[in-house]
This record gives sequence, structure tokens and C-alpha cells, in this order.
Amino acid sequence: SISTRSRVQILFFITFLVGVEGYLQQFSTRYTFNNCTLAGWKQLPFQSIKNVVTPTQSVLSSGKEIWILTSDALFLYNKGGRSIRLDNNWNLTISSETSISNWERGLILADQQSIRILGCASIDHCSLVSTLPFAQAISTLQTSHKGTQLWIGTSKGLHTIKNLAEPNLEKIDQVASGVTSLAYSERLNELAIGTSLAVYLHRANNWEHHWVGQLIDDVPTALTYDGEDNLWISNAYCLNRLSPSGIFERIGGLIENPGSVIGGLPYANITTSHWSSGIMWIGTLKGAASYQRGIGWHYFYGPRWIPGHAIVSISSDTTGTTYVASDAGMAEIHFEEWTLAKKADAYQRMIEPRHDRLGFVSTAILRDFGDISTWDAIPNESDALWSAIYLASQCFRYHVTRDEKAKTSAWKTFEAMEMLYNVTGISGLMARTYFKTGSVEYFGKPLYNSSTCPGWTYQAGTSSDDVTAHMFVYPLMHDLVAGNSEEKSRVKKLIVSTVKYIVDNGYYLVDVDKKPTRWGVWAPEKLNDDPSWGDERGLNSLQILAYLQSAHNISQDEIFNFQLEILRKKHKYGKNTINQRVTAVTDVNFSDDELSHLSYYLYMHRMPSLSDLDSDILRSLDRTWNIIRSEKSSFFNFVYGSSNVGHFDLEQALWTLRRWPMELVDWPSPNSHRIDIRLNIEGRSDDRQGLGSVDVLPPDERALMRWNGDPFQLDQGSGFEEQDPGAWLLPYWMGRYHGFITSNM
Repeated sequence: SISTRSRVQILFFITFLVGVEGYLQQFSTRYTFNNCTLAGWKQLPFQSIKNVVTPTQSVLSSGKEIWILTSDALFLYNKGGRSIRLDNNWNLTISSETSISNWERGLILADQQSIRILGCASIDHCSLVSTLPFAQAISTLQTSHKGTQLWIGTSKGLHTIKNLAEPNLEKIDQVASGVTSLAYSERLNELAIGTSLAVYLHRANNWEHHWVGQLIDDVPTALTYDGEDNLWISNAYCLNRLSPSGIFERIGGLIENPGSVIGGLPYANITTSHWSSGIMWIGTLKGAASYQRGIGWHYFYGPRWIPGHAIVSISSDTTGTTYVASDAGMAEIHFEEWTLAKKADAYQRMIEPRHDRLGFVSTAILRDFGDISTWDAIPNESDALWSAIYLASQCFRYHVTRDEKAKTSAWKTFEAMEMLYNVTGISGLMARTYFKTGSVEYFGKPLYNSSTCPGWTYQAGTSSDDVTAHMFVYPLMHDLVAGNSEEKSRVKKLIVSTVKYIVDNGYYLVDVDKKPTRWGVWAPEKLNDDPSWGDERGLNSLQILAYLQSAHNISQDEIFNFQLEILRKKHKYGKNTINQRVTAVTDVNFSDDELSHLSYYLYMHRMPSLSDLDSDILRSLDRTWNIIRSEKSSFFNFVYGSSNVGHFDLEQALWTLRRWPMELVDWPSPNSHRIDIRLNIEGRSDDRQGLGSVDVLPPDERALMRWNGDPFQLDQGSGFEEQDPGAWLLPYWMGRYHGFITSNM
């Protein structure tokens, strides 16, 4: 039978190289020390960790246990947060100088006074076998020969106990300088010794060395052999890897670095390393990272993955869980076999209760950092936009699955959006948001008490963003969810009244105060003739053409087609759309990318063939796609793919969906310190906050954002919001609807 760890390794390899069916979803359970309360995480019963060690198979019980050494105690830790203090039960003294290692039959504790060898009948029942006096400062311990021999690195050199069953301490004269790290390869029967001068290799009676500063960048801080007996040499600047055949490779941040054949190392300043289940783990002063051949690096930094910053020790149990101990606590990182369908189900369950406010779906505000139990659902001026994105996902979901729960969910959100029209009392005019009068403290402006729906207060000043959201989703609701003529008429009414209201008011959205709203503008005299509207010229032209096209498709009223032709022929709105995507770095607005793709899809919806798609819109979509393609957006990919204009990046879209984090808290995600990024100096303007990269980082390594965010920005996130899953659910169900994604992917 294949072990759990082997299955993890095999599936991890298949998923990312081939892209078939299941994939491995990453999870992290975080714990803080008992002197810190954070994000609702559980606390460990101690205030620091020196080392985490996995017992040998002979003393394991469930395979989910590790030993944890602190500055004054020894604990047995069981996956899930259960800890038992052992040193008191075993009458052991632990100090800040104590080091720990496993051996074939138990546990070794060493300090400046002695080396204590414990034999273990089980993981929680050990007794002292022997004690050897030892009066040197110990830096590292390493067992060899299947756990029967112990090597002791000190500030003065190297010692060994050849047979732990019959201990006798020997000094190794070939290593005269202080030892910083040790590693052993069972297959090669080779011991690696790191010192400030060189890395020594000892096999049988043979010794060789490689000086620090030539092929090894700096003093080794950790040594580890991988499953193919490559020696990974960690230091402050990079990783140096020595193959069994004697070839050195340098692994740095960028492949362009001298001698770096792999590249992609997220950060150096490496403190520890560990090999498990085909994955090389490293700990650094800023987070942990894992590497697997054919897949590359994953970086775990920030509270999404670990508490604190500096990693002090890493170990793995036999179930495949990796324990990453830091200066502020510990994280259990593990992988589970998932499909995108399973992920969709998990996100769907997140909607209630935290993201459902009166049927609206949007962000939950967290009173305490990262603690989702402290959520508040409050009005948001973008309620319509985020709700429309979620509603669209439910329209696609219902059409694909015919699940009545999807239909119920769709109607609930639709009714919340419909109410935005009812509270204004003006046909075709929607509010931005609403709430029970006096129920919340809300500072959005302008606010009005509804005369048509007493007891409700609404925010006016609706923008083109909101209108686009409404217009994008209603045709989907009409065609994919509404079942009978009454339901279809109900949806059709909102489409027709909205577009008619805009047309009747000269292509302005006139508010309850009889004045156009600040951003509800599609009029030719503004878009074509007013330079202050230059940024919106292309996008708003695209929006109004899409509104009119959709209204005509749904209603078959020729007035909308007539207006469409006027804007196309007389005012050249089709031509306006071609270059709608702004490229000047001082004016790039990533929110406009989301709005343009909502509009592209709206325009294309119900188009029977490409020949019916206006050539200007085709050129606009193709140009926009080639500009924003590097964002690897699943939503943008599938909008472009649905047009059949050209080849889209399915694998990149799937990569984004898979790497989207399961936790939707906008955790702080610092990345500007990384050495594997190329800063986009030219592409960042003075008014854009923060540094940006040339290439997007994986979604689970950067701050969480919707499709209106800047995915190139390196340092973002607050920890005080939990976003709704609509941004993920929309492209997933859109992909299922168009056949880009299958249920078993």
C-alpha cells in the first residue's frame, strides 16, 4: 500500500505538472504562545520554541506526534494543539542551552554539562539510559547509521558517540573549527559538517572539504540531504546544492543571479532546513518556503500561514503535516486532496452568516485582527457590485447543476438588488445601498429616508460601477434562472427601465436631487468633448453600448437599437472602445479592468456568432486582453475565452483558482523584501501606493483582492476584513457554464 506521505508527494507532482482532476489545497493551523492572543488562534502552553523533533518509527503511536523543546521544558505535542509536559514526569532538567535529537530507541538531550540518552517504550514514556559528562557549548546534534550513532557539533569542533546503546564519547580531529550544522545521508553513509571555514564530507574513512566563499556563498546555517542525496547548504545569501556526483549548483532568487540554475528562492537569511515527502523546506528570518522539483517554490509568510517572522525549527510527522516553529508560535501546514468543485462548495458555505446582509453579499468587517468570530455585516456603497458578482455565479451554478439551492440563493440576492430601485421610488434609478433606519451607524453620503419604503434609509449617488453591475447580471438572471413569464418580466423590467432612464436623461444617471450623479455619465458631450472625462471615454462608451445592446436583446424594442446606432455612427462610441484600457502609469485603474470585462461579457451575451459582434468591440477586447493577460485572472481569462476571439490561458486561470487561499481574511502579506521578484520601477507612478512587481505572485502569497485590485502590488492587507467568495465563485461557475472547467478538475 502507498503511505499517506507518498500519496501526498505523488498527487502534488501530478496536479501541478499535468493539471488533471484533483490538486493539493494548502492549509495552515496557527498557534500563538501563551503570552499572546491573536486572531482567535489557539495558544500553546509555553512562550518559546527551540526545536521540534519527530520521533523515530519505533516509538511513534499515531504518527501525529512531535517533541517540542522550549527554553525550560520538553513537551509531547499532538497534531491539533494538545500538549503534555514531559520533563517533570521524567525528572529532567531543561535549560536554554539544551539541545535535542531523536535516536533509534528514543531521545537525546545535551547541554554544557552532559549528554543524556533516554530510551522510550512509547512516545510519552521514556527513561534515562545513560549520562555522559560533556562541558562544551553544543550547536547541533545529528544521528546516523539508522539512529544508532550520534554526532555532536560544538563551538570547538566535532565529537561522536558511535554506539548509543553502549555510549562512548570520541573527538573527531579532522574538524578543528566550530560546527554550525550537520546532516547525514543514510544511502551514501555520508556525514556533512558545516563550519565557518568549510563544509566537510565524511564517508567511511574518507574526508573532503569545500571552502566557504567559493562554491558556498557564506557560513552554512543548515545542512540537509534530500531524497536523491543532494546536499542543500543554507546560508545568509542563498542555497548551494551539491549533487552526489560532486556538482555544485547555486539556488538564488532570480535565475539571472550568477550560477543560479533554479532560481525562485523567495528569501534567503536561512535559519533551518528540513526534507520530507519529496519537499525541501527552509526556514528564514522572514517566513518559510518549500521547494519541489517540477513545481518550484511556495512561500509561507505573514499571518495567513505563520505567526511571527523568524523560523527556528521545522519538522514533519508521518501523516504529511509539517510543523513550522517561529518566534511567535507554530503553524501546522498540510495539504489535502481537493477538486475545484469541493472548493466551490466550501466557499458557498461561507456566505451565511457573515456575508449575507439582507440578501446582499459583501465584505465582513472584523472588530479584532483576523478573528472572524468578531464579524460585523454593515452597509457598503459597493453592495450592488459585489452582490451582482455573487449573483452571476449563482445564475451559472443553477444552469449547470439545476440545484434548487442555487436558484433560491439567486432570487434572494436578486430581491436585495431589486429593492435598491424600490427605495428611491423612481423607475430606473437604483440606490447604492440601504439599511433599516437607525439600525447602524453609516457615514456614506448622501443619505435619504425612503418615502416609498418607510423605515428604510438609502444612499444615493449611484455610480457607473453600480449600474454596470446591475446590467451585467440581470440578463443572466433572466435567461438562466427566471423560469416563467412572470419571473422573466420582473427581471426584464429592471433592465428596460434602467436603460430607458439613462437614455431619457441624455445619457446621465439623474439622482433624486434632479442632478446627474458624480460618475453616472455616458453623454457624448462629456466623453468626446470634455478632457476631464478622457480616462472614462473608452470604458463608459463600452458600458453604454453594452447596456443598449442588452436592453434590445431582452426587450426587442427598436428604440434601444436606434440609440445604439446613433452612438456608434454619429458619436463613434465603437471606436472609442478600441483603446479603452488606459496604459499611462499615472492613470491605470485596475477597477476599470473589472468593469470593462463585466461590460464585454454583457455585450457578448446572446450574440449568436462572432460575425454579429461589432469589430470595434472585438479589437477592444483583444487589445485589453493582451495588456492585462499577465495578471492571470481567471475571470478575465474566461470572459476572453467565451468570445472565441483568440487563445486564452486556461492553465493560468486554473492556477489562480487553485492557489486562491481558503481563508478570505485580507491578511497582511508583505513581499517587497523577496529576492525572487523583479520590481516594476517604470510601471509604478508616484501616486500609486507601494512597490509593484513585474510578475504576479500566487494568490495565496499576496494580499487577498477581487478582480478590481492591483495584483502586482507587493505589500497589502490589513487583517480587519473577510471578503466574500464571490470573486472566486464567478469565474469558477462561468468556467463550468462555458465548458472550460469540468466537475472533477
